[in-house]
Amino acid sequence: RLQVRSVRDVIAEGELIELLGCKEGQRWREVSAVRFSGNGEAPMAVTRIYLPAEFAELASQVGTTQKPIHELIERRFGETAVEVEQAFGAVAITGETARELMVKDGTPGMNVLRRYIGSRGQILEVVANTHPAMPDYCYTMRLSLNRQNKT
Repeated sequence: RLQVRSVRDVIAEGELIELLGCKEGQRWREVSAVRFSGNGEAPMAVTRIYLPAEFAELASQVGTTQKPIHELIERRFGETAVEVEQAFGAVAITGETARELMVKDGTPGMNVLRRYIGSRGQILEVVANTHPAMPDYCYTMRLSLNRQNKT
């Protein structure tokens, strides 16, 4: 389950430009949340969802539906995600993120960043997750290869 902590409007500047993969000055809506596994009480991730201003109204649905936000964007606005760019990296969890994850400052963790990209190359949604090191946590993905006949 996803528990929303805050929703705010942000303007892309500084490090946020790189995170979002956008131009300086663009307006986004940021949803900060904590993800819990099933009925578990221990948080498994701090999640920050960024929506470009034109999709900001969908922020109110985060945590209230099981549908992925990129699907809601497609239904409401007709913009389809055709690509997902993912980045994974090790991190020392500190500050507010450590408090929300109920871990000590400096605890090892993993950042997972996803950018959902539309058919015109525009970014539809950015999701940044920070996971604490957990003995039973394993990230698994399956990739499909697009095989086209090339001569």
